[in-house]
Amino acid sequence: MKNFLAKAIQKSYGHSRQIMYRSPVPFSFYSGKKMEFYFSTNRAINAKPKRKDRETKYKNTDPFQPPYTPGLYISDLPSNHLLLWNRYNIVDRHCLIISKNHHEHQEELLTQENLEISYRSLSLFNSVVYYNSGKNSCASQPHRHLHLVSLPLLSSQVLEETNQKLPTRSSVFYRSNLQFHPTIMKRSHFSSLRCSQPFTLKELPFLHSCCILPKKNVNSQTLNMAYRSLLSVFTNNLEKKKQVFDLDGDQTYIHGPDLSYHLFLTKSWMMLIPRSACSYKGIRVSPLSFFGAFFVKDKDHQQKIMDFNPEFILQKLTN
Repeated sequence: MKNFLAKAIQKSYGHSRQIMYRSPVPFSFYSGKKMEFYFSTNRAINAKPKRKDRETKYKNTDPFQPPYTPGLYISDLPSNHLLLWNRYNIVDRHCLIISKNHHEHQEELLTQENLEISYRSLSLFNSVVYYNSGKNSCASQPHRHLHLVSLPLLSSQVLEETNQKLPTRSSVFYRSNLQFHPTIMKRSHFSSLRCSQPFTLKELPFLHSCCILPKKNVNSQTLNMAYRSLLSVFTNNLEKKKQVFDLDGDQTYIHGPDLSYHLFLTKSWMMLIPRSACSYKGIRVSPLSFFGAFFVKDKDHQQKIMDFNPEFILQKLTN
């Protein structure tokens, strides 16, 4: 699978860049007490269609069902999944792992198949997978999908296009792993933590729980155990009956966790971040902001975030 998909990604990448809402723009950097941040003006924020309410937003619109927007389809994946480029991408290589089962709702528990294909997809290129679930997670579509984004968050190609150099203090964004990865691995190395045993990091200014994955022989059962153990830190009700809207805009009922959250998955660890709201004082926050990346509409938007303090905003959105 790896070689075939790598070629499919490379083949479709050039054309997809012409239709996705990405353009090279200057970056600015900010150092908090515990985290490093960068701000990027991103066209996708303004280009992404907005709807007045959830019912209208989802009615008769499912971009993850064929026919797909030309240039976005990459390839089918095993276990009834497929890979698309994200048209409203926030980083240079931003794919979507889509379940072909349109009955799998974004607010339900991930299946073992979802987790396993996501973990296997991490081998396609240096990347992280994240999943948004619940009304406060800012998930844009009810059809089950996960995000596969390339690392580092600021690639050398993007830096060359913007003719910028990274400040020394912000070099974290040019590393091959997410911010806090070394801290997580150090914690696991110098402790007696078992794989899939949840723990927190005092270095992070927001609520979270993470766990280490085995160095080898990771399978769907391993991933599912880690996932459920993280969810259990914040809720005991993993199968709550919820009223949601289906892909036709009709009301229906599903069973899922009594929680809105982001799930981050790497080859080495998994992290769950609860979300209490999608925005703070009108500021919508991307999942990747929890690792230092803020994507803003303009300079006024950026200044508003800095006035409140990015770390304070992240803390408020997880309380």
